[in-house]
Amino acid sequence: MGAAAKRAKREEFRQKVAKVTTESGEGSPATVLQLPQKRYYRQRAHANPFSDHLLDYPLTPAHMDWSTHFPAFVNPDSTQKTLSGSRKLLKDVEVVDIGCGFGGLLVGLAPAFPTH
Repeated sequence: MGAAAKRAKREEFRQKVAKVTTESGEGSPATVLQLPQKRYYRQRAHANPFSDHLLDYPLTPAHMDWSTHFPAFVNPDSTQKTLSGSRKLLKDVEVVDIGCGFGGLLVGLAPAFPTH
């Protein structure tokens, strides 16, 4: 989650707490809500950008516009199009590591694709 989203979430929670405590007349100890404590959260290696952003996902790899990522492999024949309407590549994309983690996927795939 981005910093702005976290701040908004905290503020929303504080407003709910204020509403509960005012509706219940100062609130009994059982009804008073508290912010989650950091010590109960698991530490993660990275943040998942797909969970905290609104992104457009291609339906399949055939719908992906690979030409922006691999311009050197764009087919010079402009009539060759992908399902998304972008220009096809001369060579298909075989492996894509989107960079979430410590690189274990590429290390594991290296023996299977020694020429890539």
